Amino acid sequence: MGIRYSNIMLQGVSQDELVNYLSNIKFDAYVSPTVNEYTVLYDLASIGYLNKLPKYIQQEYNFSSLYKRYLSPQQAIMACLCSHLSRKFNCSILAIYVIDGITFWYHLSQNGYLLDEYITDNYSHNKIKVSLTDKTAKNSAEKLCSAFGKEYAIAQVKTILGEPVEKYDSMTRHELLAKALEIRPCWVVGMNYHCFTGEDDFEAHYECYREDCEPSYEAALQMVKKT
Repeated sequence: MGIRYSNIMLQGVSQDELVNYLSNIKFDAYVSPTVNEYTVLYDLASIGYLNKLPKYIQQEYNFSSLYKRYLSPQQAIMACLCSHLSRKFNCSILAIYVIDGITFWYHLSQNGYLLDEYITDNYSHNKIKVSLTDKTAKNSAEKLCSAFGKEYAIAQVKTILGEPVEKYDSMTRHELLAKALEIRPCWVVGMNYHCFTGEDDFEAHYECYREDCEPSYEAALQMVKKT
């Protein structure tokens, strides 16, 4: 099996705010420090464990209909989490799910509403599929950049999303997209819950994308594990 990871990035919500809320609802997760107004959630439920999603969230009015949209339990859980957290914090949220070098999926929510979804698709001739909403990378780029106040990056993001999988594998696409949105790649590319339990290699992923301004991997690991 190749690389597989998922995480959820919130804008305008601090590490302390998110940790305090998740503690209150008894949600099993790690949380990154807040960098450039972005905070990243690495949770166990999004790996595919519905029983790790608090009953409080499962009992929400839109949970059942939202969950049933997806064949993948990982995507379903992440979509439900995005809906809940973006409504709770009145913020924009980007959930990422990567499988091997081919499949790169994101779910974009704002204030409790789905704005867009995107997935690379190796089984069609055009290689790019945008589901549930508009069918072009151009419209996805506009929605994504507008949600995070990065309208100046629309042309760049359109190119990143529109390139075929032969040019960009999933992690390269994720790295370029993170940079375009001013998200530090070392906190999101390759990162998931297992990186902080020792079941995946945090050091390898973090150091691969770490810039000189970032803390050492030992310091970064402690910043997250304390949560």
